[in-house]
Amino acid sequence: MKRNYKYRLNPSKTQATRLDEWLESCRLLYNFSLTDRRDYYKKTGNGLTFKDQCKSLTQTKKEFPRYADVNAQSLQQMLKRLDSSFWNFFQKRTKYPRYKKVGDVKSIVFPQSVSLEGKRVKLPKIGRVRVRLHRPLPDRAVLKRAMVKKECDKWFVILSIELPEPTVSVPPVNVIGCDVGVKHLATFSDGTVLDGEQPLKKALARLAKAQRNLKRKKTGSNNRKKQRGKVQKISWRVQNRRRDFLHKASAKLAETHDAIAFEKMNLGFINRSRFYSTARKSHDLGIGMFRMFCEYKFAERGKQVFHVDPKNTTKECSNCHRLVPKEIEDRTHLCPFCGLKMDRDVNAAINIRNRLSVATDSRDFKPVETETSASDLSVVSFCQ
Repeated sequence: MKRNYKYRLNPSKTQATRLDEWLESCRLLYNFSLTDRRDYYKKTGNGLTFKDQCKSLTQTKKEFPRYADVNAQSLQQMLKRLDSSFWNFFQKRTKYPRYKKVGDVKSIVFPQSVSLEGKRVKLPKIGRVRVRLHRPLPDRAVLKRAMVKKECDKWFVILSIELPEPTVSVPPVNVIGCDVGVKHLATFSDGTVLDGEQPLKKALARLAKAQRNLKRKKTGSNNRKKQRGKVQKISWRVQNRRRDFLHKASAKLAETHDAIAFEKMNLGFINRSRFYSTARKSHDLGIGMFRMFCEYKFAERGKQVFHVDPKNTTKECSNCHRLVPKEIEDRTHLCPFCGLKMDRDVNAAINIRNRLSVATDSRDFKPVETETSASDLSVVSFCQ
């Protein structure tokens, strides 16, 4: 099982300057490598691979001395990031990779030779950097890799560790069904409702004003640089507030219940809604992040997360199990067959819980995967 732990870094002025230079070198390498891929494809009709560009990295470092100062494996990880961008493009998950502007690259990956020595973390070619260990690493944790990230002129290190696979030690007795949505972040089978915090909605007016002021500043001026920092700080605080709320809510669920059941479905249809307000609210609530946090928090405590078939969970009556058609604006479930009347989301959550019971009886269920991949360090789980 892999987990990511995030800590605040306190580098010296020399170390911070060197890290800034490395970020710029990684950005230039990304852009030049993207150009090489485009030109090579136009000439030959074939694409350059990650291995091809890694082989030419030695010659590149001879021609451009600025790359020689950067950790070689960190440069390879930047090429790997470009290769992943092309892979996602070919899989039709993203658009064609674009050139990165100044300041777009904010992280450097150290895949090896990273160690934690007391209150300092040792990074290749950087040295020992002071770190705020606000919590210790778990016992039997094996440090695999590290990412140094810059957020609003603050430095952080994300340590990727590997732990022994958790074993299910808590029998699923107190199980709760959960129906996620936009009206409420989560509605549970016991009738309780979790209204998610919307930090972006609260900060939207302040953010819009800061962005208007940024647009008025002269390009390249110091005032524009200062104003850009203010805009980034507002967005950074919005992200922190959202994560803080979701971590506390998921941790409370993991402490009070033995297992939780979700619908086995892709939430992309909500995020890509044709209604802008719906899509924005979905991102603001962090529906997918909430499910992800629940999954690893339950797993760490020896508990399980189940995904059941989502078909007709809203239409089916939780009492007589007959289908009652509904429109999106219909927020109340009123069964014409048995007379059951309740909130439609509560009815769906009960159906999710009941389907887990049926699947458990028939042995036709699989718990959610408990391993969280550490290959994508851009999405960081702050373990609670």
